[in-house]
Order: sequence, then structure tokens, then C-alpha cells
Amino acid sequence: MSVPLSAAAVLGEHVVFELECIDPMYCNAYVRKLTYPGGVASFFTRHRGASFASTCLADPISKQFVASIQRFAAEREIPVVRFEKGQRKDDVVHEHLARFTDEEGI
Repeated sequence: MSVPLSAAAVLGEHVVFELECIDPMYCNAYVRKLTYPGGVASFFTRHRGASFASTCLADPISKQFVASIQRFAAEREIPVVRFEKGQRKDDVVHEHLARFTDEEGI
């Protein structure tokens, strides 16, 4: 007899969620298995149903994700900050936070 597993137990074996956050302005998240070539290939062939894995398949997913972030930010009048290569994100965030007054609330 098998014991039914909870969703948390099943996901706990397959998904790792790590969150880095500098205030609420900058966040990174990743799925551990997608950080390996075999995991990416499996994602495209098994999960997305592609005949073979190709980096071309990631392009529309990335563009849709970026468009949804831009749409979300535009609808709520939230500024989107693009970081330059080598630029320290902490420094940029602190520059933005320095512009707020106590009355505006951070």
C-alpha cells in the first residue's frame, strides 16, 4: 500500500526555490534542474513536447516573459531598471532608494 504524497513532498524532490532580494526591487529565482544541459533538454522534449531540444525554443518563452513583466510594470507605473554589464545592482538600488523621502514611504 502506498501513502499519497502531498504536493509539497513531490515538489520538494524536484524543485528548489531560492530567492535573492535587495528590497522589493530586484529578485532572482531559478529551478535547479534547469541549470544543467540535460535538464533543459528534458524540459523542451518532455514538458514542452518538442521533437528535439534547441535553444531556439527558449526565445519565444523569454520574450513572452519579458513582455509580461513590462506590461505589468507599465500598467502599475512601476519603473523598470536595466542593469549594464558589470554594474553592481546594490549600488543602483541604493541610488534609487536615496531619492525617496520619509513621507513617500519606502
